[in-house]
Amino acid sequence: MAGGLWSLGSFSTHITNIVGPSNVPVSLSGATMNNLVWQNIAVVENYLGITITDSAVPEKYQPVVSNLSTAQVLDMIDAINDSVQTVKLDELSITTGRGGAYSPASSLKQLGMDMLLQLQREPRFKKIWTAS
Repeated sequence: MAGGLWSLGSFSTHITNIVGPSNVPVSLSGATMNNLVWQNIAVVENYLGITITDSAVPEKYQPVVSNLSTAQVLDMIDAINDSVQTVKLDELSITTGRGGAYSPASSLKQLGMDMLLQLQREPRFKKIWTAS
């Protein structure tokens, strides 16, 4: 991830670049993508008991939000392209079906959750006595 604070738009651009602009349906871009990212920021906030501003996500939370959001986008694309007839997310409703091939979503979800667990852990220190 690039240094500095990220906004919702930064995540949306990053996710679109990872997935490939031609693979992201128009119905998943813009405000819908930002809403997906915001939902994952809320997951991190709720899990860690912190507050993150959507216009200033610190670097240490960016990989978690990015992986969880990218996985969610890939799942939605897979659902759109597979045998699922209708996908609904708030105002978004997509009816279609083809045959998807985006299996990295589950790996990204797991990676995001693993990273989230790492953020929660308190550092542990051990005092070692040495003989002089």
